[in-house]
Amino acid sequence: MIDTLQFTKKLLDEGKAQMVNFEDFFQIGYSLKTDKDVYHFLANVASENVFERQRGLCHRVIRALVIIYENQK
Repeated sequence: MIDTLQFTKKLLDEGKAQMVNFEDFFQIGYSLKTDKDVYHFLANVASENVFERQRGLCHRVIRALVIIYENQK
């Protein structure tokens, strides 16, 4: 889990998680395209593409973190 969180932070720091740059991501965008994250992850499990598989997982983690922090308000 720690490795996944560190990789997620790395993607964010490097600007490789572009979804957070959309103007409405933290209002509504985070709740859209969750199925795309799952598809991205599974497709890259099948193709054995480790980087893209991790990237798909990290996108899902980012969305989950937004939901967790939104619910704590």
